[in-house]
Amino acid sequence: MAKITSIYMDYESVMIKKKTTKNYKVILKGEDEEQGLEHATKLLKYVFENILEWSPRMIHDYFTPEIKDWLNLDVCTRKIPFPPELNPHKDLFYIAHYLYPDVISYNKKSAVLDTYNKSIENNNNKLPKDFFRNNDGKDNFDICLKYVISEKFFLSDSKEIYDFFAKHRQAVNYLREKELYLPCERYYESMLEAVHHILPEAEKNDTIYYKYRLNEILSKAKIKCTVRELKSEKEIKYKILKNSTTFRQFKKFQKKFKHKDIVIYDYDEYWEGKK
Repeated sequence: MAKITSIYMDYESVMIKKKTTKNYKVILKGEDEEQGLEHATKLLKYVFENILEWSPRMIHDYFTPEIKDWLNLDVCTRKIPFPPELNPHKDLFYIAHYLYPDVISYNKKSAVLDTYNKSIENNNNKLPKDFFRNNDGKDNFDICLKYVISEKFFLSDSKEIYDFFAKHRQAVNYLREKELYLPCERYYESMLEAVHHILPEAEKNDTIYYKYRLNEILSKAKIKCTVRELKSEKEIKYKILKNSTTFRQFKKFQKKFKHKDIVIYDYDEYWEGKK
């Protein structure tokens, strides 16, 4: 308590020009990063509540980079952990949410898409460095992928979406155009897997997904075989003919894609069962 009180006093001395900013910057460092953040948070609340007498909503609406500099609060705001979709030097409205999360809400999806769209619309406006990295990276990618799919396939059924992303080169070119190819590679084994993951449950089609995904894996593994699709009312069977792989390899695929509507038969096993 004594230390934070000393920080308040040093800050007020800075504001009335009795001390340089160096005095409270040094003490604000704290013993470690966690303590430094705690002290910065308390000092920000002290300034807003006791000096400015601002409400959380006023902080959200009026706290600008110019006011931050005038109040010598840069050393405090630098310690606040901003999400990667925001600019910590400009998007200071987030401070209000960080200090008063129960009062000021933060719409992450809206902020992510706003930053993403600005980058897509203006090629010179690059995405923030950690936008698709760290703890928020995968969530940000999922939000953006879901958005671009909903824009491109408006009023389309899910089969059209699976068909589009099953064509590898076409899908790669599209995601590169949308700046989503590299993060897709980082978080998912394939583009199809990413698409299947972000689709709403009501729109997912497991049978079509596993069918395309199986073909994708067979192709990537350079397995030369003829695949004939046999359809019935209840299941899709894959009869692997003229294969150059072992029975054990196909069992591995069968285990990976265990699904009630898909059965993989090794050539010998299939015909022995017919005898």
